Amino acid sequence: MELFNRIFTQFETNRDKILQGKVNCIPSPLPRFSEDFNGWEQGKYYVLTANAKVGKTQLTNYLLFSALLYAFYNPKKIRLKIFYFNLEESEEVIAVRFISYLLYIFSNRTIRLGEKELMSLNNKALDNKIIELLNQSPYKEILEFFEQTVEFRSERHPTGIVNTCEQYLRANGKIIYKKQPITDKETHEVKMVDAFDYYIPNDPDEYVMGVVDHISLVNPEAGLSIKQAIDLLSARCVKLRNNYKFIPVIVHQQAADQESVENFKLSKLKPSAMGLADSKYTGRDKIKNNLYST
Repeated sequence: MELFNRIFTQFETNRDKILQGKVNCIPSPLPRFSEDFNGWEQGKYYVLTANAKVGKTQLTNYLLFSALLYAFYNPKKIRLKIFYFNLEESEEVIAVRFISYLLYIFSNRTIRLGEKELMSLNNKALDNKIIELLNQSPYKEILEFFEQTVEFRSERHPTGIVNTCEQYLRANGKIIYKKQPITDKETHEVKMVDAFDYYIPNDPDEYVMGVVDHISLVNPEAGLSIKQAIDLLSARCVKLRNNYKFIPVIVHQQAADQESVENFKLSKLKPSAMGLADSKYTGRDKIKNNLYST
């Protein structure tokens, strides 16, 4: 009954959290979409997919930025750690997008400044009042929190991406092992070895995310095709999810032929698991938590 006792204990723990005013997921900023996405849950695998140039990264960033703000204002409820493998955009572009998001939110949606305006790329000097504003509360504290919480990483190979996340998880928790029999292929001798049983995090309310944007840009390891590299990364993300309650967040582009004239005629332009580019395995690995952007 050891397994079920752990599950029953989790039932009670989650119930007690709600009664104490805590949460069991980081709430979604999209209440009308709550049936499909009620928020970021520990141990869930998320795929965000859409056709090219329609806002996959922007949607991903919006959902992450919302989670960051929630973590900033609710440190007693959750802690957040994000490993961001930004394979497509630079960390500066993502950080500027976060600044734009904060200005919009804290101005009661009256300040709408994108990258061109903030960087004065439209040949119009940015108003100095904006710079002064960003050096005041709460902007300054939130931007510092962003840098402490979000770790941009340069790894592009599946093994490097997964190892980075697993090292952090192992360093911030304890693995419980169990004895498991294995049979030697040559001698056929049966030996008892230590096998992974379950993981106890140091902080049960820490949400550890690994964002890969986007997965078709990973570098295949020696001898692997791009499909095999995606399949490998996805499979190992599933293992991290199952073992450590890790949260993989995969941005996956739809195949180019999804926007073909034939699909248009058949009204099949809507993103789908079958339309994922290069590999369908991310959709297979966690089809339930796919988020489709149209």
